[in-house]
Amino acid sequence: MADSAKTMVSILQIHPTKSVKEIKYKLSSNPFIDDGSMALSKRRVRRIASERVKLLFKMAEETISVDPRLAQRYASIARGLETHCKVKRPAEYRHTICKHCKKLIIPGANCRVRLQRRREPHVVITCENCGGHMRIPIRRLRC
Repeated sequence: MADSAKTMVSILQIHPTKSVKEIKYKLSSNPFIDDGSMALSKRRVRRIASERVKLLFKMAEETISVDPRLAQRYASIARGLETHCKVKRPAEYRHTICKHCKKLIIPGANCRVRLQRRREPHVVITCENCGGHMRIPIRRLRC
């Protein structure tokens, strides 16, 4: 492996438990490789950030039953990466952060999920940390 490729790999290796500040520093400090070639493009940084966000949410889901504080930490790092790198949250993890207290919520671990048929049918997710409700409408299929 060429020396510049090794340097590129070392720049891209970000440990998921590091804080957002350390990750920002790692991504923004010295973006040029030692041999003077071009910096990382925004598209590449965003792609790496979206991979990290998916990985952090997956790790948070796996560890919430064992260590809830670590899972909350993973979720907060993922949220920080999303905001810093302007990355959208993956669709499968869109409703895993409480809109009120900004904590990680996983059904069966620290939230309740109920179906309501009144008015427009919707799903109600109740956070057990703050008691906040999130309503997600259920759209009917048009034939």
